[in-house]
Amino acid sequence: MKAERLRQRAKQRLQELEALSILTHQLNAQNVRQIAQTRREIDAASSKRLSEIVMLVEGYIGTLKEKSGFTGELSYVFRLVKKAREQPSRIFTIPKWRIDRLFGKYSRCFPAWEMYPPHAGIPIDADGDVEKAIWHGVYMPEAMLYEDMCASYNVAAQSEKYLSQDAASKIELKTHGRAVRGAILAAYYFVEAYLNAIAFDYWWREKANLCEDDIDALLEWDSKKQRQRWLSLEEKTNRYPRIILRVQHCPLAPSNCGELQCLLGTGKKIRDSIVHASPKIDRDSMSIEKLTYMFGAHFAQATVVVDSAIGYVRRLNDLLGKHGTNLGWLVDRDASGQFPEAAFQ
Repeated sequence: MKAERLRQRAKQRLQELEALSILTHQLNAQNVRQIAQTRREIDAASSKRLSEIVMLVEGYIGTLKEKSGFTGELSYVFRLVKKAREQPSRIFTIPKWRIDRLFGKYSRCFPAWEMYPPHAGIPIDADGDVEKAIWHGVYMPEAMLYEDMCASYNVAAQSEKYLSQDAASKIELKTHGRAVRGAILAAYYFVEAYLNAIAFDYWWREKANLCEDDIDALLEWDSKKQRQRWLSLEEKTNRYPRIILRVQHCPLAPSNCGELQCLLGTGKKIRDSIVHASPKIDRDSMSIEKLTYMFGAHFAQATVVVDSAIGYVRRLNDLLGKHGTNLGWLVDRDASGQFPEAAFQ
């Protein structure tokens, strides 16, 4: 009975060591072989040898804990890895803020750790393949949606030629229209994702110093009614900078920022006409204003909206200073008028 309990304990501790090694990017070919060898040995080991294995494994766990500053539950780490191994990709993503709650010294395990914002999603391969995880790159919603915008815009730019070709097929023309609308929509998704990101990061870092109203705004929550309260894009562009910069008036407004004037003006009318497509008419003028914006969306408008999205995010991020985020991935259109390969990381 004692041997069986030791055997189960040895297996459990070995599983926990493997999981912690994976999460701290410390698994390599050599210790993969050692873990596999030890796992095979456990099945036939004597009580004495099992006790030695448990002691050795716990020693390795202690070393990893010390290096990474791990203070969480090993069972939680093991469950993360086990669940990821059930997925086809065998890749799981953990927000940086959650990792920071589990590890006090994670920068010792992950290069340039401090350059990533709290909301960033860190990919980890369930088999400990660091190169595979690096290939996927760190996930940030705003960067992913920026790439969607770039991809759609490039398709629109490349397919614009079809508009002047009498022999253009319907699929070519419709592909162009879809890409134009897609680029416009993705521009708004990108901007809002950026605003949500800086709001979350600021809340995460400063929550102890914020009043309830500001916390509710940053998290789009209603504390009194205990339910979600969504903010419009207009509210976010006005309120988030004021909260973060602790100023009474937002430094960027449609009156002094051409990019924001576009995004909250004509650009938004086009965006709304697509997102909320409706044949409803103005009963006084009998006009179909909403459908007119949708049917009339063209490449030149998409260009203005896309450039405005990038320009606004850059301007606001510069104003936010240390409360902004790393925009090293944000690339302008190049001399060809399209987004270069560097925009897709």
